[in-house]
Amino acid sequence: MNWADFIAAVWQFALVTGISFVLLCLLASLIRFYQLQHPSLLMPESEIDDMTRFSAQVAARLGTAYRMPQPFCVLLVAGPELAEPALREARLAAIKGVVRRSDVVLQVDENNAGVLVDERRSELEHLIARLQQATASLGSTRIGAASCPENGVRAKGLLDAARAELPVSEVGWNIAQPAEAATAAAPAEEEAAPAGQDAWLDPLTGVLKPERLSRLMPKFVARYRRDGEPVSMIYFDVDYLGRYNDHYGRAAGDAILHGIGKVLQQHLREDDLIGRTAGDGFVVLLNCPPALALVVAERLAGQIKRATFSSGEFTLKTTVSGGVAGYPDHGRTAAVIFDAAHAALRAAQERGRNMSLLFDVSMRPYQTLNRGPDEF
Repeated sequence: MNWADFIAAVWQFALVTGISFVLLCLLASLIRFYQLQHPSLLMPESEIDDMTRFSAQVAARLGTAYRMPQPFCVLLVAGPELAEPALREARLAAIKGVVRRSDVVLQVDENNAGVLVDERRSELEHLIARLQQATASLGSTRIGAASCPENGVRAKGLLDAARAELPVSEVGWNIAQPAEAATAAAPAEEEAAPAGQDAWLDPLTGVLKPERLSRLMPKFVARYRRDGEPVSMIYFDVDYLGRYNDHYGRAAGDAILHGIGKVLQQHLREDDLIGRTAGDGFVVLLNCPPALALVVAERLAGQIKRATFSSGEFTLKTTVSGGVAGYPDHGRTAAVIFDAAHAALRAAQERGRNMSLLFDVSMRPYQTLNRGPDEF
């Protein structure tokens, strides 16, 4: 017997068998994934219940074995029995008014709604508070939530985790604790992020650096203007920051800027653009009309006013002044809108600070006309 030929034959057989097994596993995975996304392949359309539809939406977010899914959260919103379909529709409408248009809100049974949001786990508490406030007029609300990847990367596991967290009392909310395996995998995923990502962010505040903000502002405005949608800009400046630096030291001013950066990130959506200017100011761009942006500016200023900032042995509080302008009311380009927002900020500072103002014609003396995103 020629042992060399025998070993070669065995090796070729093992190789072909192994490749065939891997290909079959991948094919089965793809078929299963496609079936989860299209439940009508598994059962007639008339037999698909609402929970199955919602599960299919979760599965669609999870992607395939070839890539890790982007972080998202699943919430089950349980309320009192609403016999009238109109009341159930009103609750769904209230929930949809809180989340993005791209998020998913479906009625999963007579009393419960499923919500699928492209939010990170760190944003959940703020979102849940808004959901409870929006649905308060329709009775008490219980919410159970889970996040991907912290609570798994399978649709059933995420739904089961959210369902297990539904409070048994009449009102309240819970978020599933991260699974150990997912927690251990999270740093590896972060390490796999592009090495140049941190170069976009200001190390002190965690928001976009001035030069990055100046590049993205025109694109942000142009994108929504092209779609015929409004876009607004809020320009914040810390009141009397120089006095904090003089009295408590530069570290105190840095602590305030760091804390304000965190407040803005916690209370704005991922679709919003947040950046820092070279003059220790902050700029926020949002997809909303200027009048609504003024409401957001006042809410953010209130959050900053209530926050405390620690520097050594000192616990500090501060306020901000804000200017608001936007498209189509005050300009078509980022440079013109920024100029108007800066003028409104100047007016707020002249009128006593600790306030946010919407640009109007009385503020034209504060405009510089040549000021734009390239300046900072």
